[in-house]
Amino acid sequence: MIYGQWIKHLVRKGNTVVYPRYQKTVFSPSPKKFSENVTTAIKAALSLAEKKSAHQQIDTSGFCLIGHSYGGIIGAEITINWKDYGIPKPKGLFLCAPGTGPFNSGKLDSYEQMPQDLNLLIMVNENDYIVGDEMGIKIFETATNTPRRNLIRQQIDFVNGISAGHNETYCIDQAFDSGHHNYTAKKALRISRTNAVDYYGYWKLFDALIDCTRSSEYCEYAFGNTPEQRNLGTITKGQNLKELEIFIPKPRVLSSKR
Repeated sequence: MIYGQWIKHLVRKGNTVVYPRYQKTVFSPSPKKFSENVTTAIKAALSLAEKKSAHQQIDTSGFCLIGHSYGGIIGAEITINWKDYGIPKPKGLFLCAPGTGPFNSGKLDSYEQMPQDLNLLIMVNENDYIVGDEMGIKIFETATNTPRRNLIRQQIDFVNGISAGHNETYCIDQAFDSGHHNYTAKKALRISRTNAVDYYGYWKLFDALIDCTRSSEYCEYAFGNTPEQRNLGTITKGQNLKELEIFIPKPRVLSSKR
């Protein structure tokens, strides 16, 4: 329910979407089980979908992942260790406000082992007081073997009522409401707004990441600090929203010996 409108958007674009559940409650199981639970769910979902659609094979050659908050940490870890978990190799990865709060499970000392051919976007929020931007920056700075990666910062825009907080990805759709309203679901019901940050931020960026990964199209909307990537659209009065701030990898300097 919390990300329901984004899920519907992705399906309407022709994607098969797997949404793994890795916790039964807020307290159980512990974070140490998160990655195992996510990958078990991915494999089970793909197996079930193939059984139900025997006439239509699911193409995982362009497998892409999204992870928000702790899901971002999980997404990064399973992308590095995809072989060990037995999931399809991720070709595109979008980490949204990645972080773990007071927990450490799933964090890596370095993300240097990210696949070289991975398309990687990391988006942090200027006013994220829940996990901050520490992990987003760390992943970006240490994934040095992954050249196509951008760090994106969504900025506060008080003029247009954009707060740039941790939960900008929330876009509830009550058609997905299971009736199980934990703390997070109750908070999402209270604060979720589907706005330009969704349409021209998260949704646009991941759509472009998918197309760039699978067909080399619309890459300028996903990478490169371009106007297309930075643009967050306008509000109803024609006022431009504050653009996204983009960081790209520094060129490697090759040393020469004489």
